[in-house]
Amino acid sequence: MIVRAIADGKVVHANQVAGYSNYGRYIVIEHVWDGSPYYSLYGHLSEIAAGVGQKVSRGERIARMGYTGEGLNQARAHLHLELNLMFNRNFESWHDRNFRDPNHNGIYNGINLAGLDIARFFLEREKRPDLSVRQFLAEEEIFYKVTVPDSPHFDLRKFYPWMVKNVSANAQSWEVVLRAQECPCRSKRAANRSHNRR
Repeated sequence: MIVRAIADGKVVHANQVAGYSNYGRYIVIEHVWDGSPYYSLYGHLSEIAAGVGQKVSRGERIARMGYTGEGLNQARAHLHLELNLMFNRNFESWHDRNFRDPNHNGIYNGINLAGLDIARFFLEREKRPDLSVRQFLAEEEIFYKVTVPDSPHFDLRKFYPWMVKNVSANAQSWEVVLRAQECPCRSKRAANRSHNRR
């Protein structure tokens, strides 16, 4: 079965070795909407038909669905589709410090991508064709909040400035609001706390 791009964009990653990922062979396309980058990921492919750097149009053939590995046999063949936000451009050095296994997929490793509920997003867009990712995430139910130290490597605020609320120049941390699937939907500067920064 042919796999087609969900929207116009540019191919930024193609993993040709099934054993290098839980996605098997997969391809990632970057889409820039309202000034922010979003990443569609197509996994469990038998063949990748588009190359890194290639611009693709919505509906263009980019791959063929298949099964790639012992964990996914022919009877279970399917396309794994995600629409993601990216956490950090410095992911590779963090991964190398914290994991023994090599990172074969750079910043397009699934650990560095936060997926939204793509099925629900497209169903909502059927009713509201002008619905943006930003609007969709703003309407999502809050599941939990985490506080992270301020850092020049905190890229969510750079990639998705619409997510940032209550900016305070002297705050030492960020409160990140996440929904059930762990996709960030809002962040704000947290109040100063008496703790040591590392």
